Amino acid sequence: MSGWAGSLGLILVASFLTGSVMGADPPDFDALAEEGVGILVDYIRIDTSNPPGNESESARYLGDILRREGILHEILESAPGRANLIARLPGKGAGKPLILLQHMDVVPPEEHLWSVAPFSGLVRDGAVWGRGALDMKGLGVVHLMTLLALKRGGVPLDRDLILLATADEEAGSRLGMGWLADNHFDRFRRAGLVLTEGGANLVVDTRLAYVGIEVTQKVPVWLRLTVRGASGHGALLRKDSAPVRLIRALNRLLDYEAPLRAEEPVAAFFERIAPFQAGPARRFFADIRAALADPNFRPAHLGGYYAALLQNTVNLTILQAGHIINTVPTLAMADLDCRLLPGQNVEEFLAELIRIIDDPAVQVDRLLEFESGKSPADSELFGAVEKVLASWGMDAEVGPSVLPGFTDSHFFRVRGIPAYGFSPFRTAGEEARGVHGRDEKLSLADFRFGLEFFYRVVAELVGSEDGRTAFTASGR
Repeated sequence: MSGWAGSLGLILVASFLTGSVMGADPPDFDALAEEGVGILVDYIRIDTSNPPGNESESARYLGDILRREGILHEILESAPGRANLIARLPGKGAGKPLILLQHMDVVPPEEHLWSVAPFSGLVRDGAVWGRGALDMKGLGVVHLMTLLALKRGGVPLDRDLILLATADEEAGSRLGMGWLADNHFDRFRRAGLVLTEGGANLVVDTRLAYVGIEVTQKVPVWLRLTVRGASGHGALLRKDSAPVRLIRALNRLLDYEAPLRAEEPVAAFFERIAPFQAGPARRFFADIRAALADPNFRPAHLGGYYAALLQNTVNLTILQAGHIINTVPTLAMADLDCRLLPGQNVEEFLAELIRIIDDPAVQVDRLLEFESGKSPADSELFGAVEKVLASWGMDAEVGPSVLPGFTDSHFFRVRGIPAYGFSPFRTAGEEARGVHGRDEKLSLADFRFGLEFFYRVVAELVGSEDGRTAFTASGR
């Protein structure tokens, strides 16, 4: 997941409940999880750092597994080494297809910061370690194992179930879902629902309190600032060189305090999760617009995730100038990762940014931007998750959430197909900091529970009346 990638997490009790599938035996989830961990280890060991990506190797790996299981699939290359995989379990056609969407690429690791080799797939201390364990090869393997379990169990499906593994999500998806949307969208046009990464769940005192299903995201605008000037010897007085002018512009821009706003989907999200906050935060969340009107309120008190949902953000991520210390370079460049509030007008934002920079020598180029779209918060997914949790005797609320980053959901949302971020994993606290960071890992217990939880939700969504999962009402 680009930017903010991964969910806040799901903490559930690791005592798994028994269940049965009408008309079919339920999977052996312990054995399925053990098999899945082995697949995840191998999946992580395929280095798909983007750039350059190398997703073709991962696509072939997943394709070999599907082939052995007799599941039809195809691999489509958008460029040499950049592949996308589509697999399908056919249903009766009684409903629109459900897509399980994952991306195979990962962000490059800063290897010197890791305590393990980033692509080792090491199983240690009750977790699988490696780049992609959380974002998003772990969930991708859950998607795969769900498909395999339904196929092996002969579960009757009302509608098609599609597994979609794409390239290039971390760099904007031009060679992944964007390419598929432009060239092969006929394969998905009939889809009725998409599940992918991006959910945000809350836990209070080890109790699952809120399952946040992501319905919309901030709008990404990636920019490059470029300044050109005269070169010359580094010993001469040069107060107006390209690097100096760029740094001055960046100082003005990064010192700017963006206005605070609570757009409707954000305000609704905050209100829903207000009862689970502690101290003064509960009052702020309950009426975030009133909080923003208080001159003493500081959004940073809510934490980085929530603060980012209240303002446009600008982060300097790449800075380039020169290659030798005693020569003033002719060119200086900076890349900015900007994320706009849902519904924010991109043109107005760029006009304001140029006003703040206040230097005609600074050229501003757009590298990436797109609409985020929005999915309804009353779809069948919410009911299915509620049903599964209720069957387990859990009183957790299920509702919408908003993501500061972006996923590939927007390709479907802008075409009228509901897409949601839904994660069954515990990725809170220390573990969550591994997303796009160091020592990324997924606990074995989370993988085990997440696999069963996800399978049961999908079975509820795609299974025919004689193929849906039934649950016992035993305790947690």
